[in-house]
Amino acid sequence: MSEAEADLRCRCKASTRDSEDVIVERDYSLWGLLYLIWGGTATPTQVSWRCAKCADIFEVSTLEDDRIAYRA
Repeated sequence: MSEAEADLRCRCKASTRDSEDVIVERDYSLWGLLYLIWGGTATPTQVSWRCAKCADIFEVSTLEDDRIAYRA
């Protein structure tokens, strides 16, 4: 992780990507949702990190970024 990525914080400066009070939102394609319903493990098309205190989305990762966090 680069220094710029480590400094990503929300507006209230309370949350980072690794904070416990962060809400991780995953978006899936239609086929990905169907695969999830059938019990498979689909890869999200987008992952967003939202602060639980100020509701600010401070980082977004997509499949094109090659930074989709499989640990999220």
